[in-house]
Amino acid sequence: WYQRLADNNDISYAGAKKLLKKNELEEFDLIVGMDRENLRDLKKMDKNGRAERKIVPMCFFATHFLDEEVPDPYYGDREGFEHVVKLLEDACSGLLGHLKKQMNP
Repeated sequence: WYQRLADNNDISYAGAKKLLKKNELEEFDLIVGMDRENLRDLKKMDKNGRAERKIVPMCFFATHFLDEEVPDPYYGDREGFEHVVKLLEDACSGLLGHLKKQMNP
């Protein structure tokens, strides 16, 4: 059913995760974490503290949801997956708006 949910929302289900390398902390302008654990791990990688301002939660960009982190719906039900899809659509839209502002101040 989650494949159907992805298909119904035009979401590509194919992909691969990529682990961030320490040198990329300085290379990237913005680093987005999905949950508290991601953010904590990213900040631990930042030994010199230079990337701390670039590390932000995905939910920071959401405009219609009050969630502080993206929940992991894997062990939940269909409603949990639907919530995450809507949350991420909202946050991705906000992130895109943020990036556009950065590129065209």
